[in-house]
Amino acid sequence: MREIEKIYSFRRNESYDGEKFNFINFSSRLFNEIIVSIFFGVLLILIGVLRQNPAVAEWWTQTFSRAYLSFISIVTRYFPFSLTEIFAFSLGVIMVITVLLIIKHLTKKKWISSLNLFLKIVMVNLGLVSSYSLTCEFAYYRPAVSLPYYTETVTNDKFLEVHNYFANDFNDCIASLSFKSDGDVVRPMNVWQISESISQTYSSLISDPYFLNTYTIAKPMATSFIFRELQITGITFNVFGEANIDVLATNLELPFTIAHELAHTKCVMREDEANQVAFYICLNSDNPYVRFSAYSLYFYQLSMLTSKTYMVKEDREQLVKLDNNYYAARNYAYKYWKDHDLLGKIGDWINNMYIKSSGVPEGTTSYQGGTGSTVIVDEENPEKATLRSSKYQALFFEKYLRVKGGFNNE
Repeated sequence: MREIEKIYSFRRNESYDGEKFNFINFSSRLFNEIIVSIFFGVLLILIGVLRQNPAVAEWWTQTFSRAYLSFISIVTRYFPFSLTEIFAFSLGVIMVITVLLIIKHLTKKKWISSLNLFLKIVMVNLGLVSSYSLTCEFAYYRPAVSLPYYTETVTNDKFLEVHNYFANDFNDCIASLSFKSDGDVVRPMNVWQISESISQTYSSLISDPYFLNTYTIAKPMATSFIFRELQITGITFNVFGEANIDVLATNLELPFTIAHELAHTKCVMREDEANQVAFYICLNSDNPYVRFSAYSLYFYQLSMLTSKTYMVKEDREQLVKLDNNYYAARNYAYKYWKDHDLLGKIGDWINNMYIKSSGVPEGTTSYQGGTGSTVIVDEENPEKATLRSSKYQALFFEKYLRVKGGFNNE
């Protein structure tokens, strides 16, 4: 009987349980919200299916993503602040207020209003995820990134000259910089200048159409103090074509982080490949501070080749030693992040889930992709070994041979 009364009260436009209700208007609004939500849901399913095909993923990236990002990056680069932060903050506030309103309506038994607000949240979030997926998610399924890796095997009699060439350049970079008493390197440029320098290197080195020709600049985040505790150093949001940087990250890694996030704006989305692109750009930069960042993070890839197992004693005695400021800066960075780990597990969980949902099953461990190498020691002649290079070693060798023209003993 109570349900019959409820139905009739709807039709008479009367109040029921304290809520004024217009059945026709409600039906129309509810129907529209359900249809829009279903549309975005179907769209996400369609995107999830289509992006599995590398050819489709590449075509979409080179057509829609290229056109959209080329346009939006030109517009947003003229805003000196992060639109991503403003959007995220505004959306967060709206969502919190909406949830509180839903709770308020539920306590007053306003079921219809609560359902209406809930559907609005679903609709907005599905629309946002769909927009993001259309702008860059296809790029996760593109063919592998195209970089000039040196693909030939290298024998261990070449390790010394390559190591010393880059060790000398690393020391020269260190000599051109200043360091604080705690070991941290003094940043000689601001974020805008670093971004501009790296963008120029991109323009001079990258002509492959695989990389989208965007005009993005890195933007410092006002909420860096939060992202520092999350241990997240940068976020790219391609809906706005923005690379957002945690400016409270250590100065040692800042240039590399900027290069990494700018790679994402060019639709190099997989984290291991964005790292490799960033390394290639920073290693070949004319700016010693930018090169210092690349060396500080990946010189260990050359140091791996100098062990007693792979390098004869005579060569090891000729190794160029790195400036102590490098070790001090690395120790500072390690201690810094250890001291700022309040929300680190949460940040890693969020990042891990996002990367996995984008089609990379390794999650955050994918950042280490391309670092593995194999050294095969000749059983008959233990002093002779052959290297199957990691991606980073291959980029070291590529630059060495491009600059030097060949190995010394060839």
